[in-house]
Amino acid sequence: MSLVTLSEIKEFLSINPSNTTDDARMQTIAKQVSSLVTSYCGREFVARDRVEYFNGGTSSVFVANPPINAVFSVEGPGIVLNSPSRAGSPVSKHRNPLTVTSTAALTTKVRKHGQASLKVDGVGYATIQSDESLELGTDDFTIDIWVRFDDVMGRREFLVADAWSFGIENGKLFFNDVEESEVFPYKTNRFYRFGATRKDGLLTIYRDKEIVAQEDIDLYISESDIVIGKNMFGYIDTLYISSVVESFYSDKPIIPDDNTIVSLSFDGPDGSTNITDSVPSGGDFAFNLDTGEIMFDSSNGELSLSGPTTFGSSPMSVRVSYNGGYLEVPDDIKMATLEMLKIVYKGKTGTEINTMRGENLHSYALAIDDFPPHVRRVLNLYRIVM
Repeated sequence: MSLVTLSEIKEFLSINPSNTTDDARMQTIAKQVSSLVTSYCGREFVARDRVEYFNGGTSSVFVANPPINAVFSVEGPGIVLNSPSRAGSPVSKHRNPLTVTSTAALTTKVRKHGQASLKVDGVGYATIQSDESLELGTDDFTIDIWVRFDDVMGRREFLVADAWSFGIENGKLFFNDVEESEVFPYKTNRFYRFGATRKDGLLTIYRDKEIVAQEDIDLYISESDIVIGKNMFGYIDTLYISSVVESFYSDKPIIPDDNTIVSLSFDGPDGSTNITDSVPSGGDFAFNLDTGEIMFDSSNGELSLSGPTTFGSSPMSVRVSYNGGYLEVPDDIKMATLEMLKIVYKGKTGTEINTMRGENLHSYALAIDDFPPHVRRVLNLYRIVM
């Protein structure tokens, strides 16, 4: 299976989409390079349902294709644990009710992640209804949101609550009174990732993973509604709020975990106002029995069995059924694949073979050492060595 599409290949190689002369060759190279990437990293990247077997005698196992999106069942000598819900990937629950007013709605025409984003026009907006989980007090927190503006003039608040607001004003990003020092040339044709964290009283605000301002603040965040996009024109795609400090090193949205308070992907059919908050529930991922409890960490794919029971010691006696892999191929893996494909396509490595019948068959003896160090460094970030 190819990790990149034909349209992505043509865009990367600056080939006109209407030029189909080399399509077959590019797709062949893409499959071979993707196979090399998958083999070297020791994992599949695309999410799907999987069944894996493990030796018994231990209280934890590591699945081969993290991140885990859903656990369906865990079986072993003397224990069978079935998930309460197989529907959905990832399994999630609706924690914070959300209402959408007036002209705000989902659109599939403009999006950063997934299938859709929330379009707001200065009149319509969305509201996360007040809940005790939204009372952060003076504790640490993370807010992560992706925004595309149609208008950057004046004050544009993409998040507003009773005690705080987050937005831009005259080209400067702000969270309450903390504001970046210089005007930034915001554009209206792209998504920006904005983040705010508080760690031991120090508030840090980010734009596209870069720190733009830091300041110690004395702010108590009480339970209140959070209004999304009321005073702005544009699109919101993915909102995440957590009770711990998260990092902004990845280009992907943060994966929800037990510390997640709000996780909104704004996915759905065009024009829909049905938006749910997908926050992992302990009941969805934990299996509570008299004999023990199955837990898992979605970031590293660990399944742990705690309690008085451990699996018997028979070889390959533990069966885990789960959905694992990335819902979207990571951008840096796509870019590494495209870099490798370009090298092969330009004829800098590999061997072209003619068959006995005279057909032109492209076959390449590829090895990881054929490719630049920066590509290998990316792959090593995802490599699983068993």
